[in-house]
Amino acid sequence: MRYVVYETGPDSRNSSPGTEELRRLLDEARTRRNAPWQEKWSLAMGGLMHAAGENEAAMSHLKEAAVLFAEIGVDAGTYRPEIWKLVEW
Repeated sequence: MRYVVYETGPDSRNSSPGTEELRRLLDEARTRRNAPWQEKWSLAMGGLMHAAGENEAAMSHLKEAAVLFAEIGVDAGTYRPEIWKLVEW
């Protein structure tokens, strides 16, 4: 697993190496149809965009992550609510 380090602030908007690496990882996850990693990188990109003051872009990424997260347990037309059931604490 790679860790992405990024800076936030007015000088880091959309052009920092961290942003470019996250975009590349997100594109790779989309290409491979890897929903868990796509959700993870979308969430990270949303946080980065929010910290950089890019609220519309942040909301777009966060909505994408929320949709992917909501699809957990829905496989090929079958719904498995037991995934979300707390059976032991």
